[in-house]
Amino acid sequence: MATIARAHGAQNFAVAGWFARTLDDLRRARLERQTYAELSALSDRELDDLGLTRATLREAARSAVEAY
Repeated sequence: MATIARAHGAQNFAVAGWFARTLDDLRRARLERQTYAELSALSDRELDDLGLTRATLREAARSAVEAY
């Protein structure tokens, strides 16, 4: 009986880990979209001041989220 209980506990832990990773991935995706939207709202001059171009916004948003 103890073996079965341990097996179920390990399975629950694996599901909880998967769920936590999925939530983290969703949070990161939302943060990346929000960052991209905020950068997109800047003028070309403001982007130039930051060393960015419109072509590099997606990569900049992704990098910002990874660093976070």
